[in-house]
Amino acid sequence: MNAAPLQRHDKNKRCRLLIVDDDSDILSALNDAISIVCDIDIETTTNGNSAILLTNTFKPNILLIDIKLGNDNGIDISKKIKQVNPDISCIIMTAHREIEYTISALRSGVEDYLLKPINTYELITKIHALSKKITCNNDKPSQQEIIIKQSTGIFILLDQKGLIVEASSQAIRLFLAQGSNLKGTNLINSRSFSDRRINRNRLLTAIVAARNGVCDKFEISLDVENNRTIWFDFNVSPICDIDQGIEYILIEAHDITGHIETENRLITSAQRDYLTNLHNRASFNDHLSSSISSANRHHHSFCIMFIDIDNFKPINDTLGHKEGDNLLIKIADLLNRCSRNDDMAARIGGDEFILIFNSVTNKDTSYSIAKRILTDIHNLTYTENTKISASIGIAFYPEHANSQDELLTNADTAMYYSKNNGGNTFTLFEPDMHM
Repeated sequence: MNAAPLQRHDKNKRCRLLIVDDDSDILSALNDAISIVCDIDIETTTNGNSAILLTNTFKPNILLIDIKLGNDNGIDISKKIKQVNPDISCIIMTAHREIEYTISALRSGVEDYLLKPINTYELITKIHALSKKITCNNDKPSQQEIIIKQSTGIFILLDQKGLIVEASSQAIRLFLAQGSNLKGTNLINSRSFSDRRINRNRLLTAIVAARNGVCDKFEISLDVENNRTIWFDFNVSPICDIDQGIEYILIEAHDITGHIETENRLITSAQRDYLTNLHNRASFNDHLSSSISSANRHHHSFCIMFIDIDNFKPINDTLGHKEGDNLLIKIADLLNRCSRNDDMAARIGGDEFILIFNSVTNKDTSYSIAKRILTDIHNLTYTENTKISASIGIAFYPEHANSQDELLTNADTAMYYSKNNGGNTFTLFEPDMHM
């Protein structure tokens, strides 16, 4: 990306919002809802090309854009707009609830996202909060003062030679050696850095690129106290003077720990059952596939246990759904304690659970585990007249199946044999059960 002179905002201009959606009715409704409450200037458009043009003419501070714009992608359009105006705050609107879309939006650099249908209160709250952060200055400060004013809280300003002109207190605390006179020193000089060992070669490459008018961006992580990791998004940008010569090099660090942690939570939530926090069906299928691949590769066997709670519906109807959920959570905790690091426990249905025991290779060990599970579940008594029990089906790979689906079917068949025999017992699959 070529460098461009830093621009100063007019103090008398209000916050400017650009709304992009290919549905004109939605555009009108959003415009009306926001303009009633927020004292900001608003422009609307239905396509990406027009949005990019308005970025140059209208100069919006906030972009509210739909992820789907006909044949265009709102995330791609927002990236192009951020190239023109890196300071713009972007909010993505999407009807997609899949985790991948949210992660893609976060990685693209958008500040937030809204799910359709839009909650008006949530929309107004987000727009109002962003507009309050946008401050304008009608004075005519020096180029250096403008840079410092508009930079984030974590920045280092270099001259053309790479010498430190200014550094924020947060940057000194996080990245530089404290207690020394930093101004005029070479940033790459080892004495300027703290013992956190920032990748000097990577930073030097970015500084050299900035001297040639090219922006660079990369991520780093720092280990801080309490065994916590902080992630930063580094932006190294050339700052031009009025003659388009490189006057300064600005290094900004944005704390993206929240984005990283949110992304990790979203990935985790896609793999976990919402109630019990056990693995869900999709995650179980992935683990089972891996277990089968490992068994084939190393020529060993393993077992799975299909567990169904006996008479759960009458229990749920008698005790109520809240108590029924609490019971499922207790059973999930119990099953989790039965599995070791290389095993896994999953909830695949209302009261159906599956365990994978990768290190259990013989039926006697599986019997011992199943007996312990039945005993522990039976001890979960809610009332004197309510006893909890389960039916368990056991199947081994590859002894009882040649595929993932066959293994699941045979464990399920064995479980129903247990249930048909009165429950509160376990059954090892036998081939004649299908006859």
